Amino acid sequence: MSPGVRTDPSRRRFVVMGDGPLPYRLVLALTTRYEGDVVVITPDPDAKYSRKMARLPHVVDVVHAARPGERTFREKVRLAEADALALVSDDDAGNLEAALVAREVTPGIRLVIRVFDNWLRRGIAPHLDNCEVLSDAKLAAPALVATALGEPSRLNLRGLDLVAGHPRAVQDGVLFPLFGVRDVDGEPSVRALPDYPPDAGRPATPTLVLATRDPDPPTSDRRVRRIVGVVLRGIGPSLLISLAVLTVLIAAGATVLALDPQTGWATALYSALLFGLGGADPDDKATERVHAVQVALTIVSVAVIPAVTAGVVDSIVRARLETAVGGPVLPVTDHVVVVGLGELGTRVLRELHDRGIEVVAVDHARDARGVGVARDLHVPVVVGDGRRLTTLDQARVGHARAVLALTGDDLVNIASAASARQLLPNPVEEPGNFRGRVVMRLFEDDFARRMERFIPASRSRSATFHAAPAFAAAMLGPWVIDAVHYGDRVLLVAELPVRQGSEAVGQPLRALHRLSYVRVLGLRRNPPRHDGEQDLDAPLLPADDDHEMAPGDRLVVVSTRQGLERLQEMTAPPSLRL
Repeated sequence: MSPGVRTDPSRRRFVVMGDGPLPYRLVLALTTRYEGDVVVITPDPDAKYSRKMARLPHVVDVVHAARPGERTFREKVRLAEADALALVSDDDAGNLEAALVAREVTPGIRLVIRVFDNWLRRGIAPHLDNCEVLSDAKLAAPALVATALGEPSRLNLRGLDLVAGHPRAVQDGVLFPLFGVRDVDGEPSVRALPDYPPDAGRPATPTLVLATRDPDPPTSDRRVRRIVGVVLRGIGPSLLISLAVLTVLIAAGATVLALDPQTGWATALYSALLFGLGGADPDDKATERVHAVQVALTIVSVAVIPAVTAGVVDSIVRARLETAVGGPVLPVTDHVVVVGLGELGTRVLRELHDRGIEVVAVDHARDARGVGVARDLHVPVVVGDGRRLTTLDQARVGHARAVLALTGDDLVNIASAASARQLLPNPVEEPGNFRGRVVMRLFEDDFARRMERFIPASRSRSATFHAAPAFAAAMLGPWVIDAVHYGDRVLLVAELPVRQGSEAVGQPLRALHRLSYVRVLGLRRNPPRHDGEQDLDAPLLPADDDHEMAPGDRLVVVSTRQGLERLQEMTAPPSLRL
């Protein structure tokens, strides 16, 4: 077979540049789940993952190019024949350079670019049309948090907040089952999107359902609570003695002043406070008793107040320094401990913080990527080895609800998870009472499955495991906005416009029910404005079966790949159909 020639003309053709776990998972998804032929561009064809990709079916060629140029894209890859190009190497600059070269060779080619740098991603995305700029860490963070907390996966469809999870975990607002189990010839079979309407003769038992969810409550002001905690934590014996002496002194002075029949208790306490805190001026007309109390309180307060002030200032400064650069953490409970503040750990930390969940971070380096982010968010950081019990004890793992070990080293993550398991409370994994889980970042699937059996109440995931489905879905077109995966199966969440002249125009939404494996979540009634543009932020309306589809409507659906392709044909005019 000639290099780069597709195995079947009816199959899609994709190009993937990169080497590593994410490119491998992406190529695997494209060749199996999305039934495409793939050309791989790799800097080293003999590298581990390059060899694994070369052995996959429907990988038609592996091209060696450290920095692909025009000749690589034009002749070796034959980019003009490809449906999409994914640039997913570990080098942001290399991915961006390759994207610009590819656009010169094949203008308009669908691009999916992996970019680690958040500012770079925001800066280049508006300047590349028909392009998706993604971060695998950003995509994986919500899923990792959901795994650690035993929560359903979250979807945000710009106006509709949804979760996808087991029926026991999502008990309210259930829309419909996504996956169900049917008995086929006596054997259980997992089916995506059970028939609509349900087949009463052979009902499916839902294993994954889609449901609405309430928005997150506003994030509490953790900074105020933490400052209060710092002050309380810093109250030592000497400060307590100083405060006690000052309190007794003021109380005694107020009692003596109140013995004067012409002085009430309120006036006596007011005078005693002023005298005791050094805030009163001499009064020549006052009685001898008042003079005596004033002198006594002033003399004693000169010694006591500096001690109180020094104790409070010292406790605040010491505690804030300790939590900023490593040391004892405030007495938090029901928090989540994140071990490893690289790209993925930092994303998970932000996700937890934004959801109002208390976090304690652990990293062995004071200058780790996420330490500055943690300081900005006022999240305490323990600097130390996450494998050591003493370090994890400082992070109060024994009082935590979950631990995520997310360093870039598999063995460090395993050791950290094993140590955390010794300190965590007994695991409880049931709806409404879920705590004590450990999540490890591991790259090899087989190794990860074995470690889950080895360490109780643990889950092993990688960023690429959660991110690869989104990268693969993005290569299908700009209408795919999310993906829901269950085991090795994936459903796509898409927003498709109804075009003028398409088969869908004039038909009711119920007509879509006859499509295989398509469910309509809602629609945006979005007719063109007088200037010809459309309002892409139009509100998402509930799906009304009687609504007749019109040009400009945007259908938000969840579907299998085959169902989405059929829906594309139905909503596109004849000139744009696949």
